[in-house]
Amino acid sequence: MLVTLAESNTYFITRPFSDDWVVMSDSDKTKFLTMASNRIERLPFIGQKEIDDQTTLFPRVIRVRGGGASFSNLPSYSSDYTTVEATPDEVKWAVYEEAFAIFKYMNSEIYKLREQGVQSASRGGLSEAYETYRPVEELMSVMAKSYLRDWLIDRKSTRLN
Repeated sequence: MLVTLAESNTYFITRPFSDDWVVMSDSDKTKFLTMASNRIERLPFIGQKEIDDQTTLFPRVIRVRGGGASFSNLPSYSSDYTTVEATPDEVKWAVYEEAFAIFKYMNSEIYKLREQGVQSASRGGLSEAYETYRPVEELMSVMAKSYLRDWLIDRKSTRLN
């Protein structure tokens, strides 16, 4: 797992609107954090694992310009490398936010319908349409995606990793 339960408890104590998470059992928190970590670990991170058969995402070797890493603006081409030893805060924050989103939304009727491929539903005089362009396998949390922005391969550019 990319985070510890203790780290997540510290994060959620200071996060607004997370009272339901704070009072949850440690066992349930661990389930959500594990699921979120597993989802995030499947994403295309920049760089490569320092050792090919390591079981964790970090440490990672990342190509950077001038030997110094500026992750908000990674270069397209360079010849120097840096090793990121520990899981960065942004990645940990993404795990927490994804775990919270899984807790809040995965058991919802809308999520279950989308997972089954339903694009719209009607009840009485009300109808709703569900977004169809986002695969269910993607991260649920917009905040998690934002935190990971600089750590994932941008498939639209020629950025080397």
